[in-house]
Amino acid sequence: ITSLKSMEFLRGEEVIHTIDSPVPGNTYTFTDQHPVNGNNTYGVVASNEYGKSNVVDEMVKAGVALPQPVTGLQAIQTSPGRVKATWTKPTKDITGFVLDPSLVKTKVEVLSGDVVMDTYENVEGSELEFDICDPEAMQDFYSLKVYAVTTGGEAIPDEYVGLAAGKPYTTPFKESFRNGEPEHIFYNSQNEVYQATWEFEEYDPYLNIGCARFSGNAVMAEASLFSGSIAVPSDEDTALSFQYGTLGTCDNELMVKVIGEAGSETLATLKGMTSELKTVEYDLSSYKGQNIQFAFTGRYYTGSFFIIVTEIKIGKSGPSGIADLNSDSIGTPVYYDLNGCRVINPEKGLYIKVIDGKHEKVIIG
Repeated sequence: ITSLKSMEFLRGEEVIHTIDSPVPGNTYTFTDQHPVNGNNTYGVVASNEYGKSNVVDEMVKAGVALPQPVTGLQAIQTSPGRVKATWTKPTKDITGFVLDPSLVKTKVEVLSGDVVMDTYENVEGSELEFDICDPEAMQDFYSLKVYAVTTGGEAIPDEYVGLAAGKPYTTPFKESFRNGEPEHIFYNSQNEVYQATWEFEEYDPYLNIGCARFSGNAVMAEASLFSGSIAVPSDEDTALSFQYGTLGTCDNELMVKVIGEAGSETLATLKGMTSELKTVEYDLSSYKGQNIQFAFTGRYYTGSFFIIVTEIKIGKSGPSGIADLNSDSIGTPVYYDLNGCRVINPEKGLYIKVIDGKHEKVIIG
């Protein structure tokens, strides 16, 4: 052969590259920069003045396989109506092979209920900040679905629920579930087939106090109760306090969490029986100037079991560590021991007496 007109490179039957006037005997290389994922047949056809040669071909596996899902998805309202979501992109495909991170993109869906409000395609990094609602809008809950995407397709999404956005609550924040109904918005993230759930009910009708009540009926079943967005002041020390009761005799537990700009933090995991309501308080000084959400996660293991939570407060830290207990009690004294447990009929000893929102230490003799 003294001359060639062309060499055509094929993927299947599609011509994906052509070299004009190649020199007979020379070696030529072509790299497919956009391979179709899966098994592909690549071939080469040469032509001269007498026509085309037969196809010389080879079947190879090409493209990028379906990725593993993203992990560690977190989201928080950073300013009224604006949300920041973060996640970790997968480093492997579903077969376990290592992926080049540059080949993995992300798709983010923003949902209100079951309705997709916005979709962000081809996100390069591992975070996205976006406007989700009007800054003056009343608070509502949203959810996110985040997909890892390669040329092989979309992975199963990681989902974030209970994302509060809108005009945040200010401190002091108080929730007593009066008459068994919350004054503020809460999101109940239930386990599958209602194996665990939170419900609101009346607890102490004499003091007009209700509670959020967790119950479960399957081992390891859990559910979380998310608050709305709350603005923590930047110029004072702030604390979260609440009362809780009855966790059961086994490993049933109540996890107390705060979601801030750096993600979710577990402040405590509470276990054990309570004969009376206990009061606990947690410092929030590391969240100064942030919008936060708090969440209670109940986890059921076994036994006759429930958790109640009431008298939730976020506000200025008290010097006693049990600040402003039952501040809504009117005219009727309520007594607590020094561990914050309510005492119905106090006997001799030192107690904290609360009446009309004021508290003092008293000795009952």
